[in-house]
Amino acid sequence: MTVDACGAVYLAKVPGLADDLIEEHTDDGKGRCRGCPSQTHGMPQHPCNIRLLADAAASIRRTWIRRGQLDTVVPARIVQHLAAMDRDEDEAGQDGAMPIR
Repeated sequence: MTVDACGAVYLAKVPGLADDLIEEHTDDGKGRCRGCPSQTHGMPQHPCNIRLLADAAASIRRTWIRRGQLDTVVPARIVQHLAAMDRDEDEAGQDGAMPIR
């Protein structure tokens, strides 16, 4: 499979997204992807396409960090938006209900 370079760059710009996908799309011990269950086709072979894309995105992000380029490629509005989402999740409590404002 050829990894979609544009997709990998997009994922790399969102802090933590590639890492979350890598954590979810793991080998189930039988050579299948644990993160891709399907009612009709069964679980795809590991690594699945999502895992390959996430691995590429994580590699791109590490390169940006190593070169000191992360601040130039990740818009501040993305970082601010994700921080706000984290605050909302923290305020939601254990039942997952969002606070009324």
